[in-house]
Amino acid sequence: MLLLILIFILTLLIINPNISSACIIETASLWFTNLVPILYPTFIVLDFLSNNKNLDLICTNFFGFFKKIFKINYPKSAVIIILSLICGAPSSTKLVLNALENEEIDKTEAKNLIYCWSWFSISYSIFILNKLNCNTILYIILIFIASLLTFRFLNKPTNTNLIIKKQPKNFIDIFSSSFKKNIDILLTILGIMMFFNIILAMAEISPYIYSYFEVLNGHSLLNNLQINKKLKDILLISSLSFLGISTHLQIISVYQNINYIKFLTVKIVQALFVSLFFITFVILF
Repeated sequence: MLLLILIFILTLLIINPNISSACIIETASLWFTNLVPILYPTFIVLDFLSNNKNLDLICTNFFGFFKKIFKINYPKSAVIIILSLICGAPSSTKLVLNALENEEIDKTEAKNLIYCWSWFSISYSIFILNKLNCNTILYIILIFIASLLTFRFLNKPTNTNLIIKKQPKNFIDIFSSSFKKNIDILLTILGIMMFFNIILAMAEISPYIYSYFEVLNGHSLLNNLQINKKLKDILLISSLSFLGISTHLQIISVYQNINYIKFLTVKIVQALFVSLFFITFVILF
């Protein structure tokens, strides 16, 4: 996938070198200064968290409670959901992949966790919502409800017995395997970001829909729009819930065996649900 993206970028460099080179420099700078310092340490920490016995013990003890609320089949799913709210996507996808590799969840539950619980971290959501003067608490409540309802709808009970975790790896093994694997993931994310920013720049995409493709630049453009506050809120809330196509591809680059049409459908449903209830609340109150 990364190779195809690089070939495409090189082709665009030849066809339109000025726009492409400017986008590559800008994207690489954004990636290196903003994403790498945040995502790379997060990825490594998540690799260690996925092998943490204390977290497993907590989830096992409260499994009955979590199962009633979230309709999960495995204790590890509770940890994934809780940490997903904190770290956000695509970091949360790493948690799912690690749990699947450690045989702590099955493939069906892994995919449903990615479909339904992939959303931006609470910290990023608070940052961007406060920046655009939007109701932070209401959004977080609505996206949580949307994720919970879609997951409960998709996830079915399984007859599989509790999966026993593999023998935990030692510190050196975890770090060495995590080091190279996470570099590959970050390079793929860089390629996806370059791809989208070049395409969107060449197509002169409207700021109204930019964030549905690439969120980081899109929300910056949205902040500069001089439009009705309620319209800006809808664009912000819906794009934040939808995640953006660029983030979708980043998630797929981490976990490739998902049905993208199903993932896309869930994100559209969640974005519509959150937007409709959000604007209804704003109008009424």
